[in-house]
Amino acid sequence: MKVLSVLTAISLAVSLLFSIPSRAAAWEIEPLAYEAYADRLISSTYTDSRGCTLPYRLYLPEDYAERSCPVILSLHGAGERGSDNEIQAQGGILPYILADDTLSSEAIIISPQCPEEGQWVDVPWSIGVYFTEDVPESPYLSCAVSLMLDIAEEYGADMSRLYATGYSMGGYGTWDILARYPGLLAAALPLCGGGDSSKAELYKNVPIKTYHCTEDGVVPFIGTQAIVGGIEDAGGSMIDFVIIEAASHDTWNPAYSDRETLTWLLSQKKEATAVTEAEEAVTEADSNPLAAEQETAVTDTQTHAEEEKNSSGTGALIAVCIFFIAIAVLSCAMLFRREQFYS
Repeated sequence: MKVLSVLTAISLAVSLLFSIPSRAAAWEIEPLAYEAYADRLISSTYTDSRGCTLPYRLYLPEDYAERSCPVILSLHGAGERGSDNEIQAQGGILPYILADDTLSSEAIIISPQCPEEGQWVDVPWSIGVYFTEDVPESPYLSCAVSLMLDIAEEYGADMSRLYATGYSMGGYGTWDILARYPGLLAAALPLCGGGDSSKAELYKNVPIKTYHCTEDGVVPFIGTQAIVGGIEDAGGSMIDFVIIEAASHDTWNPAYSDRETLTWLLSQKKEATAVTEAEEAVTEADSNPLAAEQETAVTDTQTHAEEEKNSSGTGALIAVCIFFIAIAVLSCAMLFRREQFYS
């Protein structure tokens, strides 16, 4: 894993030598302050069939009982983990959707909170790309998907319009849902995350819009780049990759403040046959032999949380080493190009 992190850092440094076309979304929507919409959210907790529990906030449009609403699952980043069931609802897509009268009348929005010791996908942030065969599904992501489906059933939602979005750790979670639950989502909006590019064949026909900054120092740009390349290589044409040339991790503000992007998300709908196939896939996933392993993973994650904290110092040292190696490679490459120019 350490070697992979080094290679990722080196690849990212070298990739910055080459120009990449950019296209950033217009900023149109100013997010609401949390105090302006906190009382519009339902606070609750959810426990799935495997015993995993997540606190969550739920937003219901005023006329939800009169129609079948679409559902948005909003996955937060690492900084919003915890158990207060509040901080995760202060960011993400919620403050932008609720700032717009038209958009706020559309969808049910679910914002679960991952515990401090957990992750939506159990991989390091710096890895960018991984293989789902090597990484068991996080029990917390499985719980979040079950929550979305149970809420959809309870409120008679439109099963042809289930969406997922998330940033950073939540971007990883969104890509992971696409890979592990093919056919479930009508569309996805993963931001500055990473995923399994080898599974692109499974979601190549799902409408996806994704954002990433070229010089993201937290989650490497090359992760999203590889996934998008995998989709295109598989013949997918429903992918829209918004590249932002900036030394930043923040893609959620440009994405969620863009009315066109949010309108696009809510306009996507699956065919009836795809809905049936998705429901069958989720049922199969719930009864798969990895269930016991995932239940154990909840306990194991909590047991090893303290060990991970104790090793954080070593992790920080490794990260510093990787950074300087990347800088060294970049400097050598630039020197080589300069010598070629003058020779």
